[in-house]
Amino acid sequence: MFNVNLYEMMGETVWWTILWLPHSYALDTVIGIAFILIVMFIGVLPKWEFVRQLYTIRKEMSIIGGLILIGHGVMRLPTMKWAWENMKEMNGFLVFSYAILGVVLLVLIFIPWITSFHFARKRLTPKGWKKLQTYTSVPLMILICVFGIAINLGWGFAVLPGFGSSLWDTQTAADGTAVSNLSQGYQVATAFLSAKLYLALMIVYIWLRRKKIKKQSQPVKQVKIQEKADLAKVN
Repeated sequence: MFNVNLYEMMGETVWWTILWLPHSYALDTVIGIAFILIVMFIGVLPKWEFVRQLYTIRKEMSIIGGLILIGHGVMRLPTMKWAWENMKEMNGFLVFSYAILGVVLLVLIFIPWITSFHFARKRLTPKGWKKLQTYTSVPLMILICVFGIAINLGWGFAVLPGFGSSLWDTQTAADGTAVSNLSQGYQVATAFLSAKLYLALMIVYIWLRRKKIKKQSQPVKQVKIQEKADLAKVN
């Protein structure tokens, strides 16, 4: 979170090799998003056995996922500033994801995260807590998917112009290393595939949530219909 450069401090030693993996993945968005996705899908999936088992640790997964994403967001604040300063040199998808949506997500995720802790939850009524969680976590889930779509499309289109016709041609990158068109093609394909996966996740989640809301509203409708029928009999 304080932008510590382990490589400069230790160099490419065995300690660097040992510490780099947890250092890089502990604050990686993919890990944090995975926790949040599991938490959100637990709430809309049918109550199968494994869903009920995961539900017992839903709060803990929410706290871990939120901590990782908040930590990553804080680390990326300089990137957000850089995006605002270089808007003319970036495509619209990258500007939207870095300069706008990244800031929104950082603020939005803090609310359901902090209220997942007991000290914050006990200050709210159960009904008020549930409403707060729903009204923040559902938009958060959808916007995480939108962010995943936008940033992957942004990087895909950013790399695409430099992708030549011959896969084996190479170009010199800014750091002096040779980058092949095959490597660039792989980056483009991966980015576009990731965007499609985030889109699929968003569609499935919205569909499952609408299905759950519809199912919950059915008993209420049945009660109202029965009340009307009883009233008609009395009259």
